[in-house]
Amino acid sequence: MGMDWNGPNNGTSMSAGYVQDGFMRVTEGSGAPWADVSTGTSFTLSFDVSDVKANAWKTLMSLASSVSKLNQSDKRKLQVQANDSGELYIYNTDGKSDNDPGTFFDGSTANGEDKPSATAIALGFTKDDTTGSAYTLTFVSDATAETFTAYVNGEAVGLWTNWTPDGGVGGIQFGQLWGGGRSDAITDFKLDNVTMWNRALSATEVGSLIVPEPTTATLSLLALAGLAARRRRK
Repeated sequence: MGMDWNGPNNGTSMSAGYVQDGFMRVTEGSGAPWADVSTGTSFTLSFDVSDVKANAWKTLMSLASSVSKLNQSDKRKLQVQANDSGELYIYNTDGKSDNDPGTFFDGSTANGEDKPSATAIALGFTKDDTTGSAYTLTFVSDATAETFTAYVNGEAVGLWTNWTPDGGVGGIQFGQLWGGGRSDAITDFKLDNVTMWNRALSATEVGSLIVPEPTTATLSLLALAGLAARRRRK
């Protein structure tokens, strides 16, 4: 599905250096790009990240529920953040403090001991791992199967069950929380290949999003083919 990217919500404008060598560079100077979207309760989002320089609890990506997007007191979101150790997670949040419980993106209510049993999925890598290396993150909401699955480089790394959101995605923002207003809170990283589908992709389809690197055998065959070509030219 198409997404029309807008200027950052923090009031600054995208700098000329925002797009570099085919990828987007999200920094404090560029701002945090956002887009209004409209999906059903089944959807898929995929994007590549590299060279993440996030401080703890700064947000790489935020999806706002269509139910709460325009109501700032009801901030149900999905967000990717690095914790104190630099480990990347996706969180199902209610945007409230423990003393003021709200509703999570999946429609469950945080109310004392009634919080969902799992509100975070570890993505299995740290921000330091992304230096010079791109990671493909894919998130699949399947309303029919009542599951939410997180994939890294085409492999499932975590699953939420009993997933029954009462709305789809209403907004997406990279670099900070949806609707954030602080330019100094923007995460610095490289972003590429952002794609969203208004349906749940299968595991096979998610795997096909990854372009495999040449294997050792393939490289050896290519080397032999090149050697044979050179010999023929002599």
